[in-house]
Amino acid sequence: MQKSVADLVREMNFVSGSGIIYGYVGFGGALLMVPLFTLLLGPIEAIAIASVIGIFGSAQLYPGAARNARWRELLPISIAIIGIVRANRPSLHIAGRW
Repeated sequence: MQKSVADLVREMNFVSGSGIIYGYVGFGGALLMVPLFTLLLGPIEAIAIASVIGIFGSAQLYPGAARNARWRELLPISIAIIGIVRANRPSLHIAGRW
């Protein structure tokens, strides 16, 4: 799909607006970005873009969060989440979503 310059400018404005909201409030950038990107790109691409931007946008918070984390509490929760995701993966294959 070929993008026009106007589409790229529009997408950059969506990301900039979402970044302003995230920087001011601390959350909610994806709440603005995903619906707008869905109109241009589709829902799967919109969620993927918002996730990647959110991960990189919050990267400066990771070192401090790692220092302050209660790892004894987080380790069992993380293992359970990984197990649940792996257990549900066959159902995604059956549904044709993976």
